[in-house]
Amino acid sequence: MTFGQVSTNYNAKWFFGINGGTTWQTTDVKNQNNWGWGLTFGKSFNYNTGSLVSWDVRGRFLRGFWYGQDKKLSDFTTPNTTLSQDPTNYKDTFSHAVHNFQTENYLFNLELVLHANRLRERTRWDAYIFGGLGLNWNQTYGDYLNTDPITGDQSLYAWDVNNLSISNIKKTQDGVYETALDGSAQNRFNFNTSSSLGFGIGYQVEKDVTIGLEHKTTFAQIDHFDGFISEGKYKQDIYHYTSAYIQFRLFGGDRNKDNNNTRPTNPTVTQNENMPPVVTYTQPNVSGTEVTNPNYIIQANITNVFDKENVIFTQNGVFHGNFVYNTKTDLFSSNVMLEFGQNIFVLNASNQYGHDTKTTIIIYKREVETPPVVTFLQPGSNPTTVNNANFNVIGRVLNVKTKEQVQVKVNNQIKTNFIFNTGSGQVEFPLVLNQGSNTIEIKGTNTAGTDTKLTTIILRETPTIQPPIVSFTDPASSPITVAANRFIIHSKIANVESAQNVVFKQNGTNSTNFNFNPTTDEFTCTVVLNPGQNIFELSGTNAAGAASDQTVIVYARAVPKPPVVTISKPNTSPASANSANYLFVGTVLNVASKSQVSFQVNGQTRNRFTFSSRAGSVVSNLTLNSGVNTITLKGTNADGTDSKEVTIVYTPAEPKR
Repeated sequence: MTFGQVSTNYNAKWFFGINGGTTWQTTDVKNQNNWGWGLTFGKSFNYNTGSLVSWDVRGRFLRGFWYGQDKKLSDFTTPNTTLSQDPTNYKDTFSHAVHNFQTENYLFNLELVLHANRLRERTRWDAYIFGGLGLNWNQTYGDYLNTDPITGDQSLYAWDVNNLSISNIKKTQDGVYETALDGSAQNRFNFNTSSSLGFGIGYQVEKDVTIGLEHKTTFAQIDHFDGFISEGKYKQDIYHYTSAYIQFRLFGGDRNKDNNNTRPTNPTVTQNENMPPVVTYTQPNVSGTEVTNPNYIIQANITNVFDKENVIFTQNGVFHGNFVYNTKTDLFSSNVMLEFGQNIFVLNASNQYGHDTKTTIIIYKREVETPPVVTFLQPGSNPTTVNNANFNVIGRVLNVKTKEQVQVKVNNQIKTNFIFNTGSGQVEFPLVLNQGSNTIEIKGTNTAGTDTKLTTIILRETPTIQPPIVSFTDPASSPITVAANRFIIHSKIANVESAQNVVFKQNGTNSTNFNFNPTTDEFTCTVVLNPGQNIFELSGTNAAGAASDQTVIVYARAVPKPPVVTISKPNTSPASANSANYLFVGTVLNVASKSQVSFQVNGQTRNRFTFSSRAGSVVSNLTLNSGVNTITLKGTNADGTDSKEVTIVYTPAEPKR
């Protein structure tokens, strides 16, 4: 495949770019793509004809919005401050929420960019990678409140838990992100540093214009970019920006002239812009040169030519476009792959005053080589059995010249940290053997062939049994005092094969109600404490001996706090009502959650009431039956139960006649 050449303004080191694209993220809340835009400005270095790699230092400004919207209910196993307090107290009202967020972010980045300069010079395609450090200003809001457009009152969303599709969620939410989430404050931006990596591919459409695609991944170095601080999978939020861009070269001047406004002349040829081209081979300097390596670099001087497009290079009659020509220095260079035998190269240069053609011949003769020969010196026999895991392997590979022509494998895995002596051909490397059979392979390769030898070393070690090690990890100190009568004891028991070799005692009495994992050495047991001092002993045994540890837990019983139930509306019983709609108000103290409250109307349990764990208030809108209505409010905790009951007599108003 060949590509048309494009003029390049190498004097234009400065550049400016505009980009726009899609924003997305890797966070605890499911991604929703959005859009962003940005600017870049920087300077190129080593941006010259023939340079293999060039590099840029550039600044970046990026502005964008990142969105997230879950399609599942999330409980409050992981604490969430914003959604556990008014006015967004989803925790106490529903015990769940559907997480969402909108993050507005501004980024100022300083980046280092590495380009494949020679690829761009030959094909116009600009492939590059980059990394940088940045400063971020951002704020994160959530859509958790429905605002009445007339009264301005706000209420919590009641999501349809049976249909949490994106379309149904959007119908429920009003699309206004009004609540500053965890890690953000209302009407205030956060500041944090970040690091980023990225890659891109561009195409140079003109000498000063490049278009392309780019992707950047930014490590936010915070866990609240999405307003959700997680204890699980993601400890650092990551956000992405995939964009298209256009880049312009600036301040370039005339690409065909240097700072003195004249072309440099070849030191051996007088330059005259009114003369036809002159082609002179410098490597090889004699036609018919014989070589033994198929890789060869042809070099020449070409004067009075001002554009690479005016140079044609062929090998054995086939156009060869893989060359570099510097119009400033008149230097031509091409890395060619020679065919066996005679290779004819023709170099033609032209301008408006004429042309010049030069031919040179390079003859490739293969060097006759002897195939490699591989032998093992240590071990001296195959297979070999040893009792020590440390073993020094020594081999020899003849008829190879470099370490790259030698390959070593241990148990079918390539090993590179071996020593190769180019003079003697000796190969040496230390090994730590696995128990059982170990296969070692040494291979030598040259142009004449390959030789491979394998040997097997068998390790038979007598395992050393270590005595047990026993230590309590929770409680970490002894004695400790606790207020609850249940406690989960944790311990480490090392070098013990099974639970049968473990003895656990509470106050001198054996207990087998424990869990022990000999793979992880973890021991756990949930114990019921007696009032006062409790002594626990733990021991483990194996063939090498025994070990034990002891701890003391003091149970100081806490003062019981049973629930206290009051009914404030109605404040009398029986109470009278002349309307079917009735607001019931009561309190249940000393309970932590709604699940510890029971609310019954006429013997039927009702869940349609609100409960505040801070105030203990219970509120419910009732629809009374005609006649006597019995309401029962009950609270339950570990220390007891309390309940109150009232009756409300509803007498419908007589219709007017």
